[in-house]
Amino acid sequence: MSFRVTPKFRRLLEAAAEKENRSLRNMLETLLLEFCCIHGIEELNQEAEPERSGPVAKLANEAFRPKAKRRS
Repeated sequence: MSFRVTPKFRRLLEAAAEKENRSLRNMLETLLLEFCCIHGIEELNQEAEPERSGPVAKLANEAFRPKAKRRS
């Protein structure tokens, strides 16, 4: 996938990636997973990607797991 971003967006992404010692791709993926986790956005095809490790990945993996049915 490729897309164009503004120079400001790229500078901010580079600064965030450098602070976390991540690649640009990894930083963008991490930010997106965290956003989805916070906002309750669930992945449609969970089988496409293996689970990752780390604190943000743990939250994202938990958010994308099917929820257990609650008893009434």
